Amino acid sequence: MKQNNGFIKILMILLLVLITIAIVVFGYFILTDQKNRKIYENNFNQISQEPILEEPKDPNAPYGGETITANNLFYVQLDDTAKVLYKGLVAHQEDMKSGTYTINFGYQFHEILSQEGGMEKLNQAFQSAWNAYRFDQMDVFYIDVSKIFLFTKKITMNGKTTYEVTLGPKEGESYLSASYANKEVVERAKSQIDLRVNELLSSTNGTDEEKMKRIHDWMVNEISYAEENNQNDNSYDIYGGLLEKNAVCEGYARTFKLLMDRLQIPCLLVAGTATNSNGQTESHAWNMVSLGETWYAIDVTWDDPIVVGGGILGEERRYAYYLKGSEEFYQTHTPSGMLSENSMEFLYPELDKENYVR
Repeated sequence: MKQNNGFIKILMILLLVLITIAIVVFGYFILTDQKNRKIYENNFNQISQEPILEEPKDPNAPYGGETITANNLFYVQLDDTAKVLYKGLVAHQEDMKSGTYTINFGYQFHEILSQEGGMEKLNQAFQSAWNAYRFDQMDVFYIDVSKIFLFTKKITMNGKTTYEVTLGPKEGESYLSASYANKEVVERAKSQIDLRVNELLSSTNGTDEEKMKRIHDWMVNEISYAEENNQNDNSYDIYGGLLEKNAVCEGYARTFKLLMDRLQIPCLLVAGTATNSNGQTESHAWNMVSLGETWYAIDVTWDDPIVVGGGILGEERRYAYYLKGSEEFYQTHTPSGMLSENSMEFLYPELDKENYVR
């Protein structure tokens, strides 16, 4: 009988030990889950409280009633998922000058990633957001998008799966363009650009059209088109246009838009194709500007007075693609809203049919 009592006591002790272990383990998982939820809430609040772009509503405006401004035409056309990504890029633009900063979107894309084909949808949203960001914001000249990646972390706990998303470089690498070794180099380039812009704008006055003509004339007089054997990474952006004064069509168009943005004149970067007088059609970039709420086209590159083979163009030819309407301009130019593969197709405002009359 005593042996039975001793055996029962041992069983009871073992049972108490097992119950204690179970309580400790259960408590650990509860605390861990609460901690993860807290991380989620903090991440969500961090993003949602970042300054966001205004989306003023106008029932007479295109694109779902969202008013077009000088730097949000492409943003307003994004879906909700892509807008979150775009806002993250804008909010952390300063941080990304380091080339190594990682944007943490937390669990904001859990719903889309839980769907079939969710990763493909998120990748397309990112490509669309990046295209919109690059076509709205001319100051971002130092990032190589091919070096930026979306990282998705799948977390399964207590039978529940969540997805955490970050945006950044591969471990130990940088997404800065080859021309920029670090943040200090980026900051130095940015300061040089701002100095050049301020110099230009200090002597630019008059009506919006007069300011536009002054910038147009400076560019066609000062910037040289970068032939294939004289191109570098900067030829496609504002650094090449403003400082090196050596650019391809995209560099011309980005430089013109940046200067119009600083003058608060509505201006868009446009991508598409153009056919020259020799019948050759190739990828091209130019601008649209708004005067009196009417849109016109400007191709500063094709107004460059240097003629292949030598010679200088006359005054009339220098403005052959300046403030043109659709009937004339679209005989040689065709805009495209497909800015890259795996992206949404963007829309442009409608040009006035007639050329601007000065």
